[in-house]
Amino acid sequence: MESVRRVSPAVRVLCGAGIHTRQDVSTALELGSQGILVASAVASAPDPKAAMTELARGF
Repeated sequence: MESVRRVSPAVRVLCGAGIHTRQDVSTALELGSQGILVASAVASAPDPKAAMTELARGF
C-alpha cells in the first residue's frame, strides 16, 4: 500500500480477496485498506444477510 500511496495518494486501496470472516475484515483494515469487497463469502452463505452482518462487525 505504501507503493500505491507514493504513486497516487488519492487512490483508495480496497481488499477484495480472502475476506471470509470479521477477523479478515479487521486485519485488512489494520494493514491499511480503506475498505473491503465481498462476494463469495456472502453469495454462497446459507443466510447472506447474517453473513454480511457478521462481516460488518469487523469494522
